[in-house]
Amino acid sequence: MTSAVSALQAEGLTTRRLEAGDAAIVLALHRRALQAIADPQWVRPEEPGFFSQVLGPEGSGIGAFDSEGNLVAYALIQTELEADDLANLVWDDGRTEGVAKLCGSAVAPEWRGRNLQQALSVERLQLADSLGLDRLFATAAPGNAASWISLIHAGLQIARLGHRYGGRLRYTLVRDEIHPLDETIPELRDLQDLEGQRELLADGWRGVLLVDSDAGGRRLEFRPCP
Repeated sequence: MTSAVSALQAEGLTTRRLEAGDAAIVLALHRRALQAIADPQWVRPEEPGFFSQVLGPEGSGIGAFDSEGNLVAYALIQTELEADDLANLVWDDGRTEGVAKLCGSAVAPEWRGRNLQQALSVERLQLADSLGLDRLFATAAPGNAASWISLIHAGLQIARLGHRYGGRLRYTLVRDEIHPLDETIPELRDLQDLEGQRELLADGWRGVLLVDSDAGGRRLEFRPCP
């Protein structure tokens, strides 16, 4: 995590907590990032009012700014959850206190490839801790590897794979009180083997690590939970 956070400093960027008055610049960066993404279906196109809500009473966020004060990356936290998110929580004990969604993160196209998304993911988790949020979740399209890999590196685990947002396939990643068992033999699945991943997740395993396979390429490491 230290190396991820230092990526912001290495690029000469400063970070601060975002406020309601920042909604317009966050929306503008969201739209720029959406235009540059390989598949627009990977990201839910938010309504303009969404960012005002999240940065108002319904959440918070962290922004990274260049030396001229331009927003170049952001990562948001939503504490007032939408009905669809409440209906699809990973946890089935009914608790919503202390639960929040890591609801969006973007990096300006010209700043990509510098580890900024992971660095902000780390800072966002630190902000969540300071707000007393102990159950966090995020969704990411399997094809949008940069998004979910940065979340795994920041400390989240893949807990579910299913359809959301009008039938779009999404991972649900979480950070909570559950810790997968390290002493057991892990299961590995190819990134393209979504059905194999889904079966393990349905049995209570979680995706915890991205590893290089002996045959080349990358695979997801899964471990069971107590």
